Amino acid sequence: WPLVSQRAVWSSYVRLTRVPRRTLNRLICLGKETDMPALNYQKRFAVLVKNRVKRSTIRATRKRPIYIDDTLYHYTGMRSKQCRLLREDKCTLVRDIQIKANGTVLIDGQAIYQKNAAAIAFQDGFVSLQEFIDFFCPAGDDFRGQYIQW
Repeated sequence: WPLVSQRAVWSSYVRLTRVPRRTLNRLICLGKETDMPALNYQKRFAVLVKNRVKRSTIRATRKRPIYIDDTLYHYTGMRSKQCRLLREDKCTLVRDIQIKANGTVLIDGQAIYQKNAAAIAFQDGFVSLQEFIDFFCPAGDDFRGQYIQW
């Protein structure tokens, strides 16, 4: 049998089934590491990430969520001339998190004690739980996202 590239096979499949080109490209990239979970940090958190003090972060839910075993690329100053890579790590834990403006923190839908919420805030680089709540709920809105550890 002659060797045929995967793209040629998918191209003929597209012609027969009339699948859009964008869908073809997604099908070809299945199973390959095409997405690069890049995380940008403010200057105050960049030092903690670089020195391995900060081992977790909380992010809003993305179009393509972060999964366990993804390679995380930690940056500071993205979209500027000062952009620099801080480090690379493997993701070890991902959980859903919800932070309410009244101070309640839910992980995977379960409310956690204030002491544990304060510990998460401290691990994330905040001095107090109130600073943590003010950062994620500035307008009094609830926050939903992912708690990511590496």
